[in-house]
Amino acid sequence: MQRRGRDRQELRPSGHPTALVAHAPPLTHLLPDADVVRRAEQDISRAHHRAGSGAGMALFIDDTCRQGELAEEFFDRAAPEPPALGEAPWHARAMPPSAVDPPFDQFLVAADSVARARPEVDLMLAREVFLEAATLLHNGLALDGLGAEDAQAVVAGLCVDLVSEDPGAAVRARAEAASRSPGDLLDPQGVSAAYLSAAAILQL
Repeated sequence: MQRRGRDRQELRPSGHPTALVAHAPPLTHLLPDADVVRRAEQDISRAHHRAGSGAGMALFIDDTCRQGELAEEFFDRAAPEPPALGEAPWHARAMPPSAVDPPFDQFLVAADSVARARPEVDLMLAREVFLEAATLLHNGLALDGLGAEDAQAVVAGLCVDLVSEDPGAAVRARAEAASRSPGDLLDPQGVSAAYLSAAAILQL
């Protein structure tokens, strides 16, 4: 199984790269068991935010210790207990649970819609990009502090704006509109801030 990681460049003072270290590139959509691997990655992220870093790391270690392709039966297993993997104390490093789940499902629907509307767009690549965006937003706490209705409104707006001709401009315009014409929003300023945070996190 390949895992997402970070690419790192070491630069000379002139700015020219001298070395590139590429670890676990986000190419899981190319694996024969891509759908199952993607679900496993989502489970790790959910466990991390709901029960803390120990629970997420336990799943990560359990996943990466398995050999060969994953099948649907993989998800029937019992979640591993962190202490059983020889690491303690796990709960001392736990993150507080997030009130908002990662918007995986909504972003996948947006990716599928884009692929249907634009034949030149590869479906699996679009799904990979949108899942990565959902993970970044969740890890960046862009939606934390919002009520469920306002968070859903932000996610719906992002699903539209991220496939526009200029996503950055579209998201910032929506942030301004939330402040000026809040409509049914319960926390217009919070929604506006969430859009701006999303733009910063996604480097739009």
